[in-house]
Amino acid sequence: MWLQTNASTGQLSRHQSEHYQGLLLYPSEQAQVLQRLQGRSENFISDCAAHKPKLLIILDGTWRKAYRMLMLSPNIHALTQICLPEQLANNGQYLIRKVAKKNALSSLEATCYALALLDGELHDSIEESMHEGDVKNPDKIHCGHYQVLLDKFAQFNHFQLSFRK
Repeated sequence: MWLQTNASTGQLSRHQSEHYQGLLLYPSEQAQVLQRLQGRSENFISDCAAHKPKLLIILDGTWRKAYRMLMLSPNIHALTQICLPEQLANNGQYLIRKVAKKNALSSLEATCYALALLDGELHDSIEESMHEGDVKNPDKIHCGHYQVLLDKFAQFNHFQLSFRK
């Protein structure tokens, strides 16, 4: 985990370029849609970096703060930017927050979906849901071994909402 307060972005850049293929999960205009990894032919992974483990970088904070982190760090800005497929990005279950922004997932949801896609655990259930016309139903999307985190997150949301009654 890189924290703005305890490491320079230069350290992050050197570490990721030597040992990892850095992927920034951020829905910018230049971000490429993250899809299930299939060998070395994925569009956002260069041939020279395909053999490296992936380093998924998440900017955790409000949208405004995440954007500011991105703009203030040329090394982070230079990473390959990826985003989630629209059917996942619009499937947020962060019920205790009202967000007027499209594609507004919590950091936990976005991370679970991204890791499940990178691990090849999510693609098939998305395809099945799209064919059934039921993408909006979060119960139809399963994130493999990351699903337990999303289930606990849903419980947390319902618990917090119970105080509003």
